[in-house]
Amino acid sequence: MITIFTILGAPVLRSKGIPIVTWYAHRQVTLTLKLAHYFSHRMISTDEVSYPFHRDKLTTIGQGIDVNLFSPNPVPIDEPPLLLSVGRISPIKDLVTLIEAMHLLRERGYSLRCALVGNCPDPSAAYAETVRQKVQSLNLEDSVQFVGPVPNDQLTQWYRRAFAHVNCSPSEHSLDKAVLEAMACGKPSLSSTLGFKETMGQWTDRLVFQHSNPANLAKKIEGLLRLSDGERLAMGMSLRERVMKGHNLEHLADRVVALLGSLRQPVNLTEQIGASEVRHR
Repeated sequence: MITIFTILGAPVLRSKGIPIVTWYAHRQVTLTLKLAHYFSHRMISTDEVSYPFHRDKLTTIGQGIDVNLFSPNPVPIDEPPLLLSVGRISPIKDLVTLIEAMHLLRERGYSLRCALVGNCPDPSAAYAETVRQKVQSLNLEDSVQFVGPVPNDQLTQWYRRAFAHVNCSPSEHSLDKAVLEAMACGKPSLSSTLGFKETMGQWTDRLVFQHSNPANLAKKIEGLLRLSDGERLAMGMSLRERVMKGHNLEHLADRVVALLGSLRQPVNLTEQIGASEVRHR
């Protein structure tokens, strides 16, 4: 993610024929990214959406989820059902949509709670206040909890207690790790980010909702609430298998090493021996 290192190292590395691979996963296009792309033999990112520049050198390798830490546990889910949203409180997370969807479900007679787990960066303080005011205006103070930041070893317990996780980031946003962590814990994870379709597979229609559309999100949540415990469990285990296949931390380094290996030029022993003889003469 430090593209300036690519630019600084490129004159020496390329002159010696040493391949350069640069990692980048962010929506911002900068001059240093453009230069790093030019100098690199390959660019790697979690998925295509996470890389905002040209795709001619791009290789996607998925996220790195610790599936041993984020794992299922047969603990009872909370009653009333708990909706969980993990991530910082900032405009790009669009938490107002989640709060409005909660309100719609309450009007339809569903008893739900919602926990917002994550910190609030200083620049987003005004947005956090907007979310709190929305909670108050819809009379949801008894149902929405602002948890704050939580360490990873405690975060797993929140995923296990929830009946579903919700992420409201934009359609073209990069893959949010919280969505995959929830799936790794065997929980349905709703998202408006289209890049998750491949991982969600057969469950896409149930789990992907329209960005900034509370009514559509409420409809998807209602669909999950109508499933039996066994049906939700089967969905969760299927999603965990897909995360283990495509986003397992244990496989991430192997993918990077395989890519580096594919760029290594085979040694020409004849040329090597000839060069050695020239040097000795």
